Amino acid sequence: MTTNANAVVAGVTITHPDRALWPDGGLTKLELARYYAAIAPKLLKYSGDRPISLVRCPRGQGKQCFFQRHAGENLGHHVRSVKVAGRGDGKPFIFIDDIEGLISLVQMGTIELHAWNAPVSSVKKPDRLIFDLDPSETIEWATIQSAARCLRSELKKLGLVSFLKTTGGKGLHVVVPFAPGPSWKEAKAFARAFSDFIVHAQPDRYTINNRLEARKGLIFIDYLRNDETASAVAAYSVRARPGAPVSMPIEWAELSRLRGGNAFTVREALKRRKDPWADMSKTGRQRLPPVDTLTVL
Repeated sequence: MTTNANAVVAGVTITHPDRALWPDGGLTKLELARYYAAIAPKLLKYSGDRPISLVRCPRGQGKQCFFQRHAGENLGHHVRSVKVAGRGDGKPFIFIDDIEGLISLVQMGTIELHAWNAPVSSVKKPDRLIFDLDPSETIEWATIQSAARCLRSELKKLGLVSFLKTTGGKGLHVVVPFAPGPSWKEAKAFARAFSDFIVHAQPDRYTINNRLEARKGLIFIDYLRNDETASAVAAYSVRARPGAPVSMPIEWAELSRLRGGNAFTVREALKRRKDPWADMSKTGRQRLPPVDTLTVL
């Protein structure tokens, strides 16, 4: 039996709690809020205190959605804002630092959260890279798995430990934490040079050209996620896609058993107890090598 009565999650009133946001899976607005409340400690660990962009779908997945990166009055007082010099035309960007802020976003129709690669405390100094492996439709899953292993291996040659997560879509994210220091320009230059090296080694498998016609039959290594104001779907974020898939951190040892980039749904995500990224803070002390190092790999 359903009811139109409001519900409360983490002290935030959820209106229309029984609204089905995913008709194919029956996930309601209240269930989404409860998921984010349950996963909040992990999500905030990796995406809290960072500028975020939102995918808001007030009527649910499959209906009209929109992308929002700037703060507004209707997001609630638990949702924070930060101005970034030279960016956003003076408009503040959104960030959250507690569970109330996260659930406030859900109340306002947010399904997806996309995080920057820098914290608000040092917003001009990124502290991680993300290599987004985005395959064309004809690429088999085994080839995507092999691509992730390839990037991990080449990063390891540079002394860099990497982490892995699903995107909730077709591909995978290879994540490299590092000690703050490089500017956005320097971090992006490294990401571009590394991606270009991978492409030159296997041009029949990879590309860094984002034009759709140039990506046919290839895996696009999207290094542009590492530019200032760019973002990537946050770890543990739900996607506004059929089945309510989640962008899920996984251990490298799990990759061989993984069924696809959208293998984890909200309900499956809640069953996972271990945090595969638990050691990321320790690894975050590693330093990006000079770009010219890539010429001798």
